[in-house]
Amino acid sequence: MKKYGQVYRKMLLMYTLILLIPVLVSSVLYRYTYNMVFAQADLYNKNMINTVRSACDSELKYYYSYVQRIRADEKVKALAERKNLSDKQIIYRENDAWSTLSKMKYAMGEEKTYCPDMFVYVKDRDRIIGSYSIMDYDLYSNYYEGEIGLFRQEAERIWETMQNLISGEMISVKADNGREYILMLEPVLGTNGRKGDLVAGIWIDKRALETQVQWVDWDGEMEWGLFDDVGNILRLPQKITGFTSDLVDDKELPETMTISGRKYHIYSE
Repeated sequence: MKKYGQVYRKMLLMYTLILLIPVLVSSVLYRYTYNMVFAQADLYNKNMINTVRSACDSELKYYYSYVQRIRADEKVKALAERKNLSDKQIIYRENDAWSTLSKMKYAMGEEKTYCPDMFVYVKDRDRIIGSYSIMDYDLYSNYYEGEIGLFRQEAERIWETMQNLISGEMISVKADNGREYILMLEPVLGTNGRKGDLVAGIWIDKRALETQVQWVDWDGEMEWGLFDDVGNILRLPQKITGFTSDLVDDKELPETMTISGRKYHIYSE
């Protein structure tokens, strides 16, 4: 009887091992497959983030090139040198600058419909020389409903930013009609190379960036934001409540463009 019991236990052990082999193999294969899929997904996400960064880089740098062209234009720089000019001579130079901006806006073409206006702001005269007209800042922001729309709620903040501008900056602006913009600003140097009281600016409809990202995020599930290294948020992730730039580690994020030493980052998940 004891002999049969030993045989039975050996057979039971053998069949148990036979049954365990597929389970062990399956576990190993599952773990391998899981790690491989996870690595592929991580690589895909990193590639997508880099693609979004490149798309935003390309779009923002395109508009930034126009800001630099405005700053470098001799007629705009001549407007900064008006200390000893008469009002009539200043108006003449303002018209020259307006003509330059109109030509730049026209050269941009219809394919860049996400730029409603570009301008030069004259601090001491509190005037906007845009690509369409010349007017006082109060009229431009509160009453003239042009390509941008009115932005009464944001007018004072923008005015303070331009009056105190020392280096380049991008700020997020929401117009009264709900449309959202990025306002790109840079100080203008005079013909003598010194910083004058002029500010070059360009309005960028945020749909310009949204359109670029849509080519990457075809199913619309990607969450992404754009912010600078001092905490200003230019594009807020739509489905993440309470998002601030402090919630993410800047060191782990790819940098996008740099304007006058200020770095901008893409956040994505």
